[in-house]
Amino acid sequence: MRPDNQRVGTTAELAVAAKLNSLGYSVSWPLSPTSFDLIATMGRVSRRVQVKSAERGKSGTYKANLRKGRKNTRKYTADDCSSVVVYAPYHLDYDNEADAGYYVVPISEASKVCTCIVYPPTKGRYKHWVSKWERYREAWSNL
Repeated sequence: MRPDNQRVGTTAELAVAAKLNSLGYSVSWPLSPTSFDLIATMGRVSRRVQVKSAERGKSGTYKANLRKGRKNTRKYTADDCSSVVVYAPYHLDYDNEADAGYYVVPISEASKVCTCIVYPPTKGRYKHWVSKWERYREAWSNL
């Protein structure tokens, strides 16, 4: 049974919030509907963060939609958020993966594409390939 989108999204937001908290950020959620999911604050600097959950496909790759909306989709911009964090639940799908993958993509890069395709090392369709998104894995300085 496939979990519903809201549950998947909430799980991703909570996982990212827990990771940010473990890195020393204060995390809060907007009270009214906005174009971002959470606010990460370190010292006096706050960042608006959009969280996207990556879903595992048949070939072992994880794909996340980097667009806003369901029907009339559009790309995120700097007006929407500061960065996009893609959460890939590797640890739930692979016994030898201890952690999830967190890809911190600056909005300047996320706004150029529609999807993000990632996979744990040696687990994608072609075991020797490295995802072009790998440079954003755990790149919390991009927040």
